[in-house]
Amino acid sequence: MNSFKLFKLSNLALCKESELEIGKIFNNPLISKTYAKKNDKFFPLFFNAGLSFVYRVLKKLILFEKKNPKSIYIFSGTLNQYNSIKPVLRFLSKKNYSFNNLKRVKFSTKIVIISFALFLVRGLPLHLNLKKKYKNKTYWYLYKLTESYMFIPYFLEELDRIQPKLIILSNDHSIYARSLRITAEILEIKTLYIQHASVSKIFPPLEFDYALLDGNVAYQNYIACYRAQKKNLRIKKNAANCQVLLSGQKKKITRVIKKKNNIFKENKTKKLCIGLAVNKLSDFNDTLNILIHLIKLKVKCIVRTHPSQNLIFIKKLKLFIKDEEMIRWSNPTEVSLLNYFENLDAIIAGETSIHFEAALAYLPTFYYKFSKKEYSVSDYYGYVKNNLSTRLETNFSLKSLKFLIKKTYNDNQRNQAIKKYSETYGTIWQNREDELFKKIINRILNNKPFNDLFEIKKSNIYHSVGHLKL
Repeated sequence: MNSFKLFKLSNLALCKESELEIGKIFNNPLISKTYAKKNDKFFPLFFNAGLSFVYRVLKKLILFEKKNPKSIYIFSGTLNQYNSIKPVLRFLSKKNYSFNNLKRVKFSTKIVIISFALFLVRGLPLHLNLKKKYKNKTYWYLYKLTESYMFIPYFLEELDRIQPKLIILSNDHSIYARSLRITAEILEIKTLYIQHASVSKIFPPLEFDYALLDGNVAYQNYIACYRAQKKNLRIKKNAANCQVLLSGQKKKITRVIKKKNNIFKENKTKKLCIGLAVNKLSDFNDTLNILIHLIKLKVKCIVRTHPSQNLIFIKKLKLFIKDEEMIRWSNPTEVSLLNYFENLDAIIAGETSIHFEAALAYLPTFYYKFSKKEYSVSDYYGYVKNNLSTRLETNFSLKSLKFLIKKTYNDNQRNQAIKKYSETYGTIWQNREDELFKKIINRILNNKPFNDLFEIKKSNIYHSVGHLKL
């Protein structure tokens, strides 16, 4: 693709779906309060943003890439996203697909030039728009939204080089994922979205050709996402073409068999072992408070940080647990989730999908708010509301903790809640989702219907929704 056509198509993509629409989720108060910083200097701000943009583009410069046609193009941005795509990779021949991730993204000289051209043409109008809308908090928005100037031309050239029939991705709201989606729309290539974690009502609506969702909770959330933006004609058209299939959660998590009676015996030597799962939203001081509380209760604790946890947080954690025999750290890059679960009697966590993953492993989970900051929304994913998890009060006692663990093991409503989050739970397809994905993708590539696997129902918003046949 020549440079003129590449610039023309890149600009067309941004006209169809503007920078603000591509970064829609970052405009939400729940997200922006987390990251947006004050900066009220006009020209220095834009100048600094320009320098930052130039640096980010040039550091990914590569001089040459070969043409490499494949049937499927697969992209992931994080380790969690990769894990959700792993079952798909298992059965695909390497000759049939091209896999790429965010760390491996490199820009050709052509992409560098087009990115700079887009910034020069569209950057200042975007800045003025942001300045009018957000006043003194524009730098972070400008930093994030201008990423589309890099990724749209990159994906246009990448897809022209690979010429796939299908694009598979497992994120629907990041700048790179939104850029890939609009690029596919411009080039008329089919897209398949695979849900990689729990979703909320602030996500963008589904605009893919196919969407594999975990279960009915995710589907209802995406209906709410659509209703919040239904006036957008592009979204309305794309949503009407999206075929939704409820195909179960993507990570293979086997049930952890616990000798439950041992937890409750009057045995002084037997200590509870609780998992404490934290993420980027977790405040260290609040985390420290609950760790000190668990030590006082003589409860063992294994803290599992997020793969993208702040390094300062990890450093402070290591320093604290250095002389604490009751507390250990689980490194997510070295210890699998299942191995982590096998050592625990229950999980305590805040706003994270680990509640759901632990529930699949038959572990009790308790919701605990780790941050008092205003952007930390209580029960963001609705786990407490939907009876998947139980809210844990501050300064809980050992007696109350054991009671709640025992109660969770005997809670039939929880099993019903898990089914709402994962369509395959309790069926022959549980932990065989990779086989199901293989069948689905084969049907997509061969333009065959899904009626033998799913009961297909019409949707008033999306093209259709498929519920798994039992």
